[in-house]
Amino acid sequence: MSIGGMDVESKSIILVGKGLRTEASVMGQKIVTALDGDQGWTILPSMMGGTGEPQELPNAVAKQTKGQMNFGGALIDYVEKGATLELVGKEKVDNVEAYRLKLTEKNGDVTNVFVSPSTYYIVKTTASRVINAKSTDIELSFSNFKAVDGLIFPFTTEIPSPMGGGQMTMEVDSIKLNPTIDEAIFKKPSKK
Repeated sequence: MSIGGMDVESKSIILVGKGLRTEASVMGQKIVTALDGDQGWTILPSMMGGTGEPQELPNAVAKQTKGQMNFGGALIDYVEKGATLELVGKEKVDNVEAYRLKLTEKNGDVTNVFVSPSTYYIVKTTASRVINAKSTDIELSFSNFKAVDGLIFPFTTEIPSPMGGGQMTMEVDSIKLNPTIDEAIFKKPSKK
């Protein structure tokens, strides 16, 4: 991914509904964030305000990150998750009149989902969430769709900077479906 012109290598491993682990390398320093069910932890190097040791993720951050374990998007099994979906109308997204859907989750969180009328791919999502006691607007734009084992995935995600002045762009190099995963990688390691 590219943040403010700086490239950041990262790797995510998702075991749907069970675990998530993301490893990133920034300026030679490794950052690890993981969820094991509802419990999250992270390792931040000291140059990034961490201790280099595993630390618990705050519950609000773990809850927010847990949504990433539902690989395939928020619309997958939304009824079983207790969410509702409503067609709001159409709205312009990159010069295309996309369908705007309002997804209301069981906990009341609302996400606007924008769907291409020609491909039915999700091309954008917007939401407002409380993170660290502050309301934060989240916008994700998806493009560069490719098939992997018969499923379509966006290989490019763009996120406008909340501070203005650019955006973060995530480019996916590869996606592997159904690899063998040792679930121990999601468990919080002991301190050194």
